[in-house]
Amino acid sequence: MLLADDDAMNGIAMFDLVTNTVILAILVGIMVSFLLRIDKKTEQMDERDHTSNARGDRIAYLLLVIFVCLLIGQIVVNERMPDALQNRLFELSPIVIGHLLLIALVLSSTLKVIVQLFYYRRGY
Repeated sequence: MLLADDDAMNGIAMFDLVTNTVILAILVGIMVSFLLRIDKKTEQMDERDHTSNARGDRIAYLLLVIFVCLLIGQIVVNERMPDALQNRLFELSPIVIGHLLLIALVLSSTLKVIVQLFYYRRGY
């Protein structure tokens, strides 16, 4: 798929493209989810489900808190001593900080699912 050159996709055209893509992805996701759940009966959660969810939440929350605290510490060190870290891998701009926070959320959510699957598999 080829897009037009950069001049054609600036401003309103790019906004329309992104907006339409997001709306279409949401609608398709809703339809697929609905079609997959038509004939399924919901089961009541038992104590094992609640325990596995709680353990997954606890570990994911702990990872998220540690990552955010390390990020805040790095920001403080960069602001207090800008010349102390001459050999930094990257500059902590607002965009990089936002990306690191998103990575922390994704890793935390992934770890939560992995822990829940582990505890379901083990039968705890």
